[in-house]
Amino acid sequence: MQNSKNVCGYKILAIIISVLLILPVMFYPVSDTKVSAYQNSDFSDEYGDFLYALGGSESGNNYSAVNGQYLGRWQIGTVGLQDIGFMDSYGNWTSLAASFGVTSKSTFLSSEKAQDYAVLASHKKVLLYAENAGITSYINTNVKGVNMTFAGMIVAAHAIGVGGLKNLILKGTSGYSSNDAVAVQYMSKYGVYDIENTVRYGSLPSSGGGSNITTTMVTTTTTTTTTTTTAVMTTMSTTTATTTITSAALKAPSYISVKTSADVLNKGEILYISLDSDNASRYKLNLSSPDGEESEYIITGTSIGLSLNVDGIYTINVIGCNNFGESYAEPVYVAVKEKAVISKEDLGDANMDHMINIVDAMITLRYYSTNSANIKLNEVFNKDFADVDGDGEATLVDALYIFEYYAAIAAGKDADWDDIIK
Repeated sequence: MQNSKNVCGYKILAIIISVLLILPVMFYPVSDTKVSAYQNSDFSDEYGDFLYALGGSESGNNYSAVNGQYLGRWQIGTVGLQDIGFMDSYGNWTSLAASFGVTSKSTFLSSEKAQDYAVLASHKKVLLYAENAGITSYINTNVKGVNMTFAGMIVAAHAIGVGGLKNLILKGTSGYSSNDAVAVQYMSKYGVYDIENTVRYGSLPSSGGGSNITTTMVTTTTTTTTTTTTAVMTTMSTTTATTTITSAALKAPSYISVKTSADVLNKGEILYISLDSDNASRYKLNLSSPDGEESEYIITGTSIGLSLNVDGIYTINVIGCNNFGESYAEPVYVAVKEKAVISKEDLGDANMDHMINIVDAMITLRYYSTNSANIKLNEVFNKDFADVDGDGEATLVDALYIFEYYAAIAAGKDADWDDIIK
């Protein structure tokens, strides 16, 4: 359960499920109500009780539950299934999943063994990611009024993801205020369970079909994918690797770099985002718009173009992933504004020094060159002032118009933008 759950609907559903669960308990022994291949005796700690309690909140302990992309008793989403090797980056079920008899959503929902494997594998991944992100150093500290224990960390990340939990700790919000309340509630309710031994050291259950977590399988293919984002078509060369492996040498990406083509854009313009890392095989990009809308993109190339259509500040959070873990980039902020109405006195004054001369033409040309390469121009430049032909972009043509305007002035002639552009 990450990101886009409707919390109001979730609470109403939880109340209804709770009532339905209470009625049978009145007439049957407690042991008969435990719906799981997992019993607490399976573990050296309280992980079984933890799973039962968490499953009650997530789905009413119903292995067949579906909520959009979130599946099963513990509501594991597509990204979670990719992280544990059950799905590849294109959403196809892998051979690891097939070893549990899972080749489709319906077979996953009907397989208790597969879901029991998936939830523990997912929590082991959460621990790995949390350690890489430095989140474990905040265990037994106050997070939003709750003492975050080891179990609290695992269950909060189950609710809002490791990246969301990191933001909740450091910034006070994951970026999804409605789900923050769920994460804090989960930390408070389920943080009391002793689960570290199983999550850290416990063995994953076997499929019974001959394949388990110690099986090593590497398949690498190279393909070209055309990805459509908001009104933008971006072609990316991708490499997809499906790897299921246990090793002491597992290594998540050590750094993630995020560069944007501009810090400030006019509404409707395209923002180009370039990504780099040492060994990420894919990136998860979360875009938070000023009106609270959240969009997530899985990027298997190194760049993406997005059209931003709401005034205000956008927040870009990027996670670099491979099958061994993930790393988090610092958030990037981009401002979007309505295109300004430019007076004729300012038109052409690209560097805003109150003069129109050859410098303005040259800086416009430099902007055009760097923008074409998705590189940010690191000098004072106002694109609205440079866009003398009014087509929404500052281009080579604008640079030539500015040079022509300056040449007319230098020659002692009257210069008029309408005449020059015509």
